[in-house]
Amino acid sequence: MTPQNVNGATTKPTAASAQTNCGLTVPQVYDLFCYVKVVCGRSTGTIEPPVVPDGAEEVFADFGDFDTIAVWLVDGWPLVASDQMTMTHWRLNSGQ
Repeated sequence: MTPQNVNGATTKPTAASAQTNCGLTVPQVYDLFCYVKVVCGRSTGTIEPPVVPDGAEEVFADFGDFDTIAVWLVDGWPLVASDQMTMTHWRLNSGQ
């Protein structure tokens, strides 16, 4: 059996290789995510997917290996955020 070079074969993507599904940059999506977290103060308290308003636009930053943050916008305002790796969610105007 001959040795194979596997350097980097299992390396997790870094922030430099992260990508978004929209015209926003990763730091911009992260800022929206943090805004919802800070305004809410605490998570929804469940691992169930967050309730998303009808017509909301989802933007996300994908860091690889299921490490994704998502934010849902309504009329340009961030209302719901989700850390999909830890299954923690925040939602404005839900009493949570």
